Amino acid sequence: MIRYYEGAAPILPNVPTYLCRRDGERAYVLEHLAELVVKPANESGGYGMRVGPHSTVEQQADFARLIKANPRNHIAQSADAILHRPASAGAGGAASACHPNQSRIMKCRSLKS
Repeated sequence: MIRYYEGAAPILPNVPTYLCRRDGERAYVLEHLAELVVKPANESGGYGMRVGPHSTVEQQADFARLIKANPRNHIAQSADAILHRPASAGAGGAASACHPNQSRIMKCRSLKS
């Protein structure tokens, strides 16, 4: 999107994404639910998102059932990578720790001490 709309190379890398419709990636997600953020592939705004590190064993079992029932409907990303992403406000701007969501809307908080 950055290349298309801005004609520039992205400064920050994309967050690696696991597609649960792919057998190998789904197996990885099911084995690492406690470390991943699982999201519906067809929703936005954080609806239906499940944050593994903040979930119970029972909730993780529910995640697994939902993924197995409809693997095409789910993607997963590393909780560390998605919950805290670096951002820059541009030249001379303050750096921020941001909490991005899949729709590219970022809710930022300043890193000021």
